[in-house]
Amino acid sequence: MKIEVFLPSAYPIVQIVLAPNETFKAESTCFVAMSDGIQVETRMMGGQIKTYSKSLRGEDFYFNTYRAIENDGEVLLSPRFPGDVTIHTLANSSLLLQPAAFLAAQEGIKVEPIWRGGGAFAGRGLQFLRCSGNGKLIFSSYGALYVKTLKAAQRFTIDTGHLVALDEKLQPRIRQLGASTNVTLGEEQVVDLHGPGTVYLQTRSQDILMKWLQNRLG
Repeated sequence: MKIEVFLPSAYPIVQIVLAPNETFKAESTCFVAMSDGIQVETRMMGGQIKTYSKSLRGEDFYFNTYRAIENDGEVLLSPRFPGDVTIHTLANSSLLLQPAAFLAAQEGIKVEPIWRGGGAFAGRGLQFLRCSGNGKLIFSSYGALYVKTLKAAQRFTIDTGHLVALDEKLQPRIRQLGASTNVTLGEEQVVDLHGPGTVYLQTRSQDILMKWLQNRLG
């Protein structure tokens, strides 16, 4: 399998070239185009996920599994939001990924929804896709991607809307930012991390975009 990112700026295209019988899975809405001879199977991940960290609205999450049948095949993907694309290698390791950031993964990677940092029904936790195993994981950010490596015992606080991915060992803890009692449930949330480990941040926030659109639309 060959993976290459074209137009690596705000609007990238990811080209995945498959050898015969090779497969990978991708978020269904990210499909752009493919060559002849590619078999596609669509299925829904069990349960519902919350696409945005501060939204209480559940959304179904669909995977497309692509397989080259007899000859090499090509599939083109593009993320849902303008920004960077990262190709991350997992080697018997795991990464917690915001659902909106997931683009694609090789066959050796298991993807499952989990909660971290609080209870699902209390509205205080974050839902992630836990990506574990061996292979290439492709994910995207809204805006540019910033990588922060935390040293042992280093503490770091991040707005949940700017969080893309993190090492599972960082064990996120969710809390409300500030002391206001007038903040709507699910807003102004931050995640506290305790190093060592690596966290991936994005310069833009889907939550802020949603709030701006809601205000514009009344």
